[in-house]
Amino acid sequence: MIPNKITAEDNQDISKTSHETLPESAQIYSKMVSEFHQLCAQLENDMDNRLDILYQLQEIVTENDSAIPLQKHEIDIFMRLYNDEYENDPKVKKKLSILIESLIYGRAYDYVDTFVEFGLLEVMNLFPNYHMANFLSLFLHSSFKVAKNFVELNCLDSLYDTIADDPKYLPHYIDCVAGIANYNAFETQLERFVPLLYLYINDDFIIENIEHIVGAFRIMADHSQLLFFKIYNDPKFQILNQFIHSSLENSDILKVIDQYIRFVGSMIGLVGVLDESTLINLFTELKFFLDTEDKIFILNACKSLSKGVVYESDFVNICFNLNILERCIQLLNIDDWSNRDKATIYTLLFNIFLASSNEQMNQLVNDNFNILSLFENLILLCNEENEFICMKTITKIIEIYNLTKNEQFMDVIDQQIFMDTITQYTESNDSEIQLLANQALEDVESIE
Repeated sequence: MIPNKITAEDNQDISKTSHETLPESAQIYSKMVSEFHQLCAQLENDMDNRLDILYQLQEIVTENDSAIPLQKHEIDIFMRLYNDEYENDPKVKKKLSILIESLIYGRAYDYVDTFVEFGLLEVMNLFPNYHMANFLSLFLHSSFKVAKNFVELNCLDSLYDTIADDPKYLPHYIDCVAGIANYNAFETQLERFVPLLYLYINDDFIIENIEHIVGAFRIMADHSQLLFFKIYNDPKFQILNQFIHSSLENSDILKVIDQYIRFVGSMIGLVGVLDESTLINLFTELKFFLDTEDKIFILNACKSLSKGVVYESDFVNICFNLNILERCIQLLNIDDWSNRDKATIYTLLFNIFLASSNEQMNQLVNDNFNILSLFENLILLCNEENEFICMKTITKIIEIYNLTKNEQFMDVIDQQIFMDTITQYTESNDSEIQLLANQALEDVESIE
């Protein structure tokens, strides 16, 4: 058990802490930190036992879930040792890389200043080692300061040249590019990476490369409209599209397809930016995965469609025309879905419902869409993640009934579960849900 997170600054002298004044778990942790610092000091001088010391250090780090505070001089030791041993002992180099990565994982921000001071260009010299590339990407993802420093030192140019020179390094650098893409301020500099990434989308696909490329595309599309249009409008996008569609049975590319579905969902999320034909193409693309027999593809397609459809009535017509609601109902009739899986499908259905205009929803019910059954099932699967959707649905049902006097909506309102749910939500910890529930209670009483 680890005590609350302690920063490197708090622990400059942690080895002097009195064990007697600490709880047992903190005493154990303090003792391990002290042992870690002693081993680091030994690491610099004991040439013969470095590998064994590194294993001991890794054991301490692993046992404490990477929550060991590094001191600046220890980072200096690691980096110098890495450079010293680069040619001499690959085992030491590899173990040291893994150790550094473990230490900074999830705590990268704590060490930003130290590594910027050490010099990102120095870190760049450690490429193409995979672990050090991953190590740099962690910093780029965690800190605008590091990303800014990275760009200002022209590390981006070095990164670009390395990828262009040798595609085998591509997977090790994509995460770094994606890390910078998290900061919109650099989107114009990242434009040039899009055609470069497309260089590796050809008939000779390397699966590992494609997975990283699509992952980078997804992050770029999430954060930048400019990068989205550069990606989507490149003719090679169709080559990627065809490759994905023709490879559904290939178990080696399941991760690629997963990233691709999420990428399409990111594009749909660009509300108000895309023209209608592009939107139809993207929805059609997700419907393609919704129609497969693969659960992971189906659920990810549902999540991406939900992301696109929320509160946009223009999207609802596309869903109607593509028979997405009918496909969801079909899927819900399959017995072997877990409750969590069903909730994902129901959430898509109700996002479509909430995005519908009152006229669209009324027409849907008149076309024999069983809203009563659908609502009851949502309530049964309700959890903290879809409470808000459920409460908004209640509000919508009351609103449509008041406008249309359609008795099918009154049938829903008359259900005991309807009133029980409203009453339950009047005591919700979420003030917005509580407000909606209190208003719904008043509205139902006025109907009766």
